[in-house]
Amino acid sequence: MRAPDEFKGLRHRQSRMTTVSSARLSAIVLGFLLLAMPFAAVSADTVIRADPVDLLPAGDFSDDAEWTLTTKSGYTENPADYTVAMIADGHLSFTHARPQNSDDTTVWSEYSATESNASVGEPDGGYTWSKGPNITVSDFDLSAVSDNSLLNVTLTLSFKIPDSLQQDSVRIIVITGGQHLLVKEYSHTFGEVDYMSGNSLQLSLDNEATWDWASLAALQVTVDYVSVGEFDDTEVDVDAIGLKVRHTQPWFSFETAKAEHSVIVEDSPIINLDLSQGSHSAEITLAPCGLDAGSGSTPGTWTSAAISLPHNQSWGRFHQTNDGNVTWKLETSDDLATWIDVGSLVEETLLPDSPHLRFVATVWDRCLSSVWVDINDPTVTVTGTISGAVDGLIQSLSTVRVAMNGVLLGEVPVSPGPFSITAPVGVVLPMDGGDIDIGVSVRFQWSNAGEPESTVVVVDQIVLTGGYVVDWDLDPVCEVPGSMTFIEDGGGILHPFLSTCSDGLTDNSDLIVVASSSDTSVLSAEMVDSAIRLQPMPDASGTAEVTITVSDERGNIWTDTFSISISPVDDSPVFDPLPVDVTVEVGQTLSLALSYSDVDTADHALMLSTDRSWATFASGQLLLSPVDVGEQTVTVTISDGMSSVSHTVRVDATADADLFVESVIIRDTSLVDDVIEDGDLAEIEVFVRNIGRATAQPVNIRCEVDGDLVGSAAIAVVTPGALASGICQWLVTTGGARNVTISVEIDRQGAIDETSEENNIWVGELYVASGEPAPSEGEQEQSPSSGGFSPIVMWGLLLVVIVAGIVLLQLAPGRIRRVQ
Repeated sequence: MRAPDEFKGLRHRQSRMTTVSSARLSAIVLGFLLLAMPFAAVSADTVIRADPVDLLPAGDFSDDAEWTLTTKSGYTENPADYTVAMIADGHLSFTHARPQNSDDTTVWSEYSATESNASVGEPDGGYTWSKGPNITVSDFDLSAVSDNSLLNVTLTLSFKIPDSLQQDSVRIIVITGGQHLLVKEYSHTFGEVDYMSGNSLQLSLDNEATWDWASLAALQVTVDYVSVGEFDDTEVDVDAIGLKVRHTQPWFSFETAKAEHSVIVEDSPIINLDLSQGSHSAEITLAPCGLDAGSGSTPGTWTSAAISLPHNQSWGRFHQTNDGNVTWKLETSDDLATWIDVGSLVEETLLPDSPHLRFVATVWDRCLSSVWVDINDPTVTVTGTISGAVDGLIQSLSTVRVAMNGVLLGEVPVSPGPFSITAPVGVVLPMDGGDIDIGVSVRFQWSNAGEPESTVVVVDQIVLTGGYVVDWDLDPVCEVPGSMTFIEDGGGILHPFLSTCSDGLTDNSDLIVVASSSDTSVLSAEMVDSAIRLQPMPDASGTAEVTITVSDERGNIWTDTFSISISPVDDSPVFDPLPVDVTVEVGQTLSLALSYSDVDTADHALMLSTDRSWATFASGQLLLSPVDVGEQTVTVTISDGMSSVSHTVRVDATADADLFVESVIIRDTSLVDDVIEDGDLAEIEVFVRNIGRATAQPVNIRCEVDGDLVGSAAIAVVTPGALASGICQWLVTTGGARNVTISVEIDRQGAIDETSEENNIWVGELYVASGEPAPSEGEQEQSPSSGGFSPIVMWGLLLVVIVAGIVLLQLAPGRIRRVQ
């Protein structure tokens, strides 16, 4: 029988898994291996212990993290609305609590005893108005819902009082069983009362009387306009009057809840018979599908190899799969020498108590695919209790189900009281160990009049019997890795190994494993945790043998070897990384050191190249001399003729201005003469040349005399290669005739990026005359050597100073540090 829908895909669902310890099950396979040998060959082996094993430790529900709990509403994938699955206090519970199902129905009056016909029926905008006479309606047809339970009732009115009520009032009265019940009264209002614009007035009648369907059907509703005084305040307009009743509503649906768990069983209590062993008649052949008898008229026969009962265990059931017609007989033996035919054998029947068995198959047509026997008749037992109400559940569809590995094992109806589901599971257990996926589900399918109901299904435990462990004093058994091939410098691997080992006494984690390489210059081999690390040595190729030795706690040893081959490769060149970004000024050259090598090629045989003509090599250096301003990339490639490696450098090529004072002219602005005298207003004209590659703007000029600021100037723009001048105005105040030091500095604040900031200062000396009044002619004639200078002499001195300044400028060092 296949599993129901709620268990489909169980084997593919991700869940937490518990691994049954290999220490508890490790010897099962060892026992099975020995069963294939003649019995005398294993008689010397000593059984240390034979104990049962719990194959489903999580079945006691002590850890809720071991189980995956889900619920589903109907045929959707949405979580259930009324069903909860949980694990608590060592129990699995499915609680289904349906609330009351109700609905609202509104009916409108169908008759008016006061002939207020516009007030009958649904709200439609037409109304009956009154300034005194009552408006009374009745006949509320509730027959469509009167079979349900009445929960509550609300009076619904669509009416309007157009103006405020000063003295008059409006009363809303319900009449039932001869009683007039005032439900609502309006008086002394401040304006219009409007419940006629889609917002009907809702008045609960629950507290007015004890209602049933008959009293509601006979109910009358009166709207009374009560006039006081000679003149009416306003009127009342009634469009419609109805009853909104809330009542139970029949419903039906279903919800499912399930709990799933997966456990990895390393060794199942299963003996899988090898179809290639035993004896075969000529009419039967070994095929990919199993034992194939074809479609001939003569059947083929197969007698299996003998299997022996594991120590201190019992036989379970016989299982087989085929796609044709196969009949079976069973033979038993006490000594593996004499065999007794015990007759025909039916699948999944319990096997007789005998030390040794073998099976005889007659294959009439097509193929026999597999044959296996379980040990100890593995059985699942689920026990629990169901409590609560089940009247609203459909008993034939509401069940508790148990499935394993996608196969439905059994189900019981959801009925109050204890329950138990027991089923043999040898047919669904994994033959060679693997996942056991088990699930418990409950389906709650209901159909009732809408009353609430609560049901609880509690699963106390799930027990999976049949597991066992038999310990023998044997050597460890492992799977030797096959031969492997690596590529030189291609990296090593961690080869899982310890998981392939088993031992009768020692846990895998306690086995001592040693791995060694026959040629450590080619290959390194060692154990890392539970895996063998195989690491080819750098730049090495060749072959090596790896020897593995495994020892258990009693000193039993398993050893084997396998081969490793490492294929040589032509290594690519390598070189030390170059800078990612560099900055070079156009017209300058930046040198970057290159360091490269190739284990297979001499350095001189390597070929170096770049993708830029201005990037060249010299003496182990990469020379970068960009010719254009901007960000550019240079790719450097090293090749050995077979392979190459490249590195890219981003070059930021810059160009700056470079300013220097080419000359300075100092002149007297009085135009009296060219002699600079104390008290004159002089001009210092500074000629600035830009020998850089970028425009400089603006260029600030600072003029100082003997360290004191005497004036400043600015040049708007100096293009590359151009000469421009600026003039500082200087009021000469030297206090007498003497030599003064004149200094000129351009771009004092460093606002202009320059190739060199050290050539921005010019310094020179100038003789300043005393500025005393010139002597009269008589005095000059009488004192020709009194110290005055004729204009010709002054012009001569000025010319000498200018020439001397130019000479000093030419002879001065090319770079003068700027004076702050």
